[in-house]
Amino acid sequence: MGGPRSFSITSRSLRNSSNQYWRAEIQPSNFIVFLLLCLTFVTGIQNAISFIDYRCLHSAQTGNTVLLSVTVFLREPRDYRPAVANAATSLGCFFTGAYITGQCGGFLGHRMRAWQFGAGVLQTIMLVGVSLIQYMHVVQEHGIWTRTAIALLAGQSGSQIAAARAWNIPEITTAMATAAWVDLARDEKLWALRNKSRNRRLLFFVLLVAGCMTGAFVRPRIGPAHSIVLSTAIKAMVHLAMLFAKVDGVEEDGNVVPL
Repeated sequence: MGGPRSFSITSRSLRNSSNQYWRAEIQPSNFIVFLLLCLTFVTGIQNAISFIDYRCLHSAQTGNTVLLSVTVFLREPRDYRPAVANAATSLGCFFTGAYITGQCGGFLGHRMRAWQFGAGVLQTIMLVGVSLIQYMHVVQEHGIWTRTAIALLAGQSGSQIAAARAWNIPEITTAMATAAWVDLARDEKLWALRNKSRNRRLLFFVLLVAGCMTGAFVRPRIGPAHSIVLSTAIKAMVHLAMLFAKVDGVEEDGNVVPL
C-alpha cells in the first residue's frame, strides 16, 4: 500500500504535469490556421451587427481614423457628433485591447497556452456583455449603452488580433482585409498550383465575407442580441479547442505545410 510519501510524489507529479501543460508554447499548425479562420468568421458576424446597429466597424479601424480626422475641419461637426463618438470609442478601445494583450503577452509569453486561453476567455466575456446590453436596452445608434457595447466589441477585437499575431501567420489577421488584398495581388506565385500563402488568404476572404453575410442574414430573423450570442458561442468553442492544440510538430521556419 502506498503511504503519505507515495501520495506526495503523485501529487507533485500531477502538479508538475499541469504546470507543463499550461506553460507550454503552442506552435503554429494547420489546427491553429483552422481556429484563426473560425475567428475570422466570427469577426464577420460581429462587423455586420456593429455596422447595421451602430453604423460603426469595431475591427476595421481605417474608416474610424479617417472619420475622426475629417471631422476636425467640418463646418457643421454637430451633424456628425454621434458617428464621431462611436468611431472614437471604437478606435480607442480597439487600441487599448490590443495594447493590453500585446504587453501582457510579451511579459507572460505570447504563445503560452494559459495566456492564449485566458485572453480568449476574457474576450468571450466581453461579448457576453454586449449581448446582455442588447437584450436589456433598445438598440440605438448613439447613447451610453451604445458606446459601452462598441467599447466591448472593439476591445475584444483588438485583443483577438493582437493574440492572433503570436502565431506568425500574417495571411490570417482574423479581421483586416486591406493588407491581405494587396499581398494577394502582389504574390508572384498567385497562379501556382501549390501556394500556401495564397490559399490561406483566399480562405480568409471567404470566411470574412461569409461571416458578414451570415450576420446580415440572421440579424433580422433572430435579433441582434441572439446574433452576438451565436458569434460568442463559436468563439468560445474556438478557445476551448485551444486546450487541445499541440506544442510540437513544427517545421524549422515556424510554419507548417500547406493550408
